[in-house]
Amino acid sequence: MESYTYDANGNVRTKTDARALGITYAYDPLNRLLTKTPSPQNGATYTYNYDEKTVSWNTFALTNTIGRLSSSSATYGGVYSRYSYFYDAMGRQAGRHFQVPNATGTSVNTSTGSNGENYDLAGNVKFIDNGGGIYVTETRDAAGHVTAASSNKATTALLGTVYSHQIFANATYSPFGALSSRVLGNGLTESRTYDKRGRMNAKSQFQAGSSIGYNVSLTYYPNGNVNSANDSINGNWTYTYYPLNQLKGATSAAGLILGWTYDSFGNRKTQTASGTGSAPQPSFTDSGNTNRADARGALLTTRPEMSP
Repeated sequence: MESYTYDANGNVRTKTDARALGITYAYDPLNRLLTKTPSPQNGATYTYNYDEKTVSWNTFALTNTIGRLSSSSATYGGVYSRYSYFYDAMGRQAGRHFQVPNATGTSVNTSTGSNGENYDLAGNVKFIDNGGGIYVTETRDAAGHVTAASSNKATTALLGTVYSHQIFANATYSPFGALSSRVLGNGLTESRTYDKRGRMNAKSQFQAGSSIGYNVSLTYYPNGNVNSANDSINGNWTYTYYPLNQLKGATSAAGLILGWTYDSFGNRKTQTASGTGSAPQPSFTDSGNTNRADARGALLTTRPEMSP
């Protein structure tokens, strides 16, 4: 059972579960969240700021932040992440600047990164900038479906073939909004069909004017897990699952049988192969840096979670 206390304005002040693990919240006079502090203290602290025009750790102006979250930070084990946010004239988040831990989570990369989006008048994203010199432009139909997407950089296939900047074009959609067809940047035309529950039951990709391509058809168990896949390249497969819907086994029409086991956290432990044919049989050891939960059920990583 969880218990709660509240401040005079009705905001949650503390939350404590049956194990006496909790979080304490603090708010500003406008009832906006300022801090989150776990208790017992595990070294993590989360802070939130509003209305700022600038922050001390970068030189970028923060636009249209009045009444909105302007920066946030998290510290955990002496390492921090911090973000600042800016908005367009309609109050939509247009981007963010950030400093985050390095790949090992042991120190902070103090160079400031950034990424962002802009929108059409209906509020749909039409431009995405990943902050690394790559951006994507999207085109939509009257219903808001993305009909085309292009990048400022061409993609390169494994064999060195450089494709168009066009990611896809001429996309069409089913009456319930699922993608029906599109032309990919490599020239292949992709088509999809769906069952009455909206699950994809077939997909094909073919070069225009050619019968050579790829297709797959799918069937499902009543709970939505894939039962079988009839694949023009990988062959026909059937699948079984554990009670928690983790993939347990896969059997090919050729007689190859694959099986998987998992630890109590849901991480894959082993893969076995039997029957006709051969396949790798690796075992997996957790490195300690994968997603794990603390006693509260909160995600623990070497890079503090920073979503406000």
